[in-house]
Amino acid sequence: MKSVTVEEAETNFPALLRLVRAGEEVEVTSRKKAVAKIIPIPKNRRKVDWAGTWAKVDKIFGGKPAPGKAGSQIIMEGRR
Repeated sequence: MKSVTVEEAETNFPALLRLVRAGEEVEVTSRKKAVAKIIPIPKNRRKVDWAGTWAKVDKIFGGKPAPGKAGSQIIMEGRR
């Protein structure tokens, strides 16, 4: 695994991405301590089946809307 400082990562980010695309992991350090790891996304990622998730939510709430404010309402109030 390659290790770079935050400054090196900022300066050479495109080159780091090329390494990651090639399958290498890159550790980013700040003041000699690891703060992040850039890793490649697995090529065989599992797809999420959301159909069953909504059936579970309906079962929990009995087909009724979840209690509380709608997410869109919370977001709009936060913008004011």
